Amino acid sequence: MTTTCRLEMLDFEQIWRSAQNVMLDPYKNTLYYFAPILGAFSSGYTSIDPNDIGIQRMVPQAKTFIEEVETLRKCAELGREISLYTALNFHFTSFGGGLSLTRPILVLPYDRLFRPNQGYFGDGLHQAELAKNSNTLTDDETRFYILREIGHLKYNDAALKTVAKIILIAAAFSLYATPLGWAGTTALLATALTMYVIADRCYECTMDLFAAKVLGKVLVDEKRAVNASISALEKQRAINLERREKNRFCKFYLTESGNNLLDLKHPFLTSRISKLRQELIRPQTTNGRMEISRLT
Repeated sequence: MTTTCRLEMLDFEQIWRSAQNVMLDPYKNTLYYFAPILGAFSSGYTSIDPNDIGIQRMVPQAKTFIEEVETLRKCAELGREISLYTALNFHFTSFGGGLSLTRPILVLPYDRLFRPNQGYFGDGLHQAELAKNSNTLTDDETRFYILREIGHLKYNDAALKTVAKIILIAAAFSLYATPLGWAGTTALLATALTMYVIADRCYECTMDLFAAKVLGKVLVDEKRAVNASISALEKQRAINLERREKNRFCKFYLTESGNNLLDLKHPFLTSRISKLRQELIRPQTTNGRMEISRLT
């Protein structure tokens, strides 16, 4: 296999996202939490509204997507309705929570909704072929990622991160407004940033478990839900390993295990996968086989 060493668009995107996590997200996401609609407009997301003629032409399957998400929302027992958007990226995103002034939003990546020559999310077709391809998600794997974002909205975890962001903003202003000095301000900034990163990482791992458990209720098949949840994360790890093999530059931040050192928001993929296996799968000693733990 030919190996190159060059910066690709995915590398630039990952570096930019990591820089945003530290420098920009603590500020802008505070505003987006209370007014999610501003996050949608400022990011240029496209609303998925089946009553919009333009959307009907661009995304004729909009009704199917909305019905899918509505089913997941109800099974997750999220009380607030969600506004759906799509974007030309590979990341599932959400803004808002229980204290938001406008309706929370959920962003579904366009490339995850539509698969080249293999239908679209929710059609139930080509699932066996999709399961074998690390670059595409099956319907169940897509539901897992959607449920993770719904979990963020339901449990209002953005509130804790918002507190950290406010402290971070206050620390930045204290450089000029208070006599703390550089040492005190640096300590305050470091504390706020640590709170922000820890909150992100702790909640992200919890959301994996939440999504897997709710998916089991949606599918009425706990084993299938656990397999889909683990498979969704394993596919991301496989993509990282493939990129690392093809491009030497990726070896600077993609580890031999497929973890992404620049992903400051999430725990390592290997840790997340291990956590799911430990929490949802237990050994069955009577016949030597593995058994799915009860998803409650």
